[in-house]
Amino acid sequence: MKVYLLETGVLLDKSDKDYGSYSQVYDKQHGFYDECQEFKPNLDKAVEEAETYVQGGVPGTYAVVSKLDTGYGYEEDELEEMDLSGIEYNLKDVVFSFVKQKDGKLVKDFLGNIQK
Repeated sequence: MKVYLLETGVLLDKSDKDYGSYSQVYDKQHGFYDECQEFKPNLDKAVEEAETYVQGGVPGTYAVVSKLDTGYGYEEDELEEMDLSGIEYNLKDVVFSFVKQKDGKLVKDFLGNIQK
């Protein structure tokens, strides 16, 4: 079953003491301080929630939607119970990303030219 991992949080500046620890995922060019990770059964809903979250956040707020194949089926109400261990947070799995710039502008696909 394909599910979508919605990760939201705030990007750390390179000067932040924790940047090195949080820059080992996705493109390895940003410090991803995640505040929430949850599975969504539907891509459109995940993207909508990602965009809404980033629009309401402070500059540097980000959202990343990744497509994952669980290898087996889940009912929608079981997604909250899915285990996050073993997820690799690869750029190749990312289908959408958003970030809020310092000027308040929302930037779609800030992680590069992502295939959908």
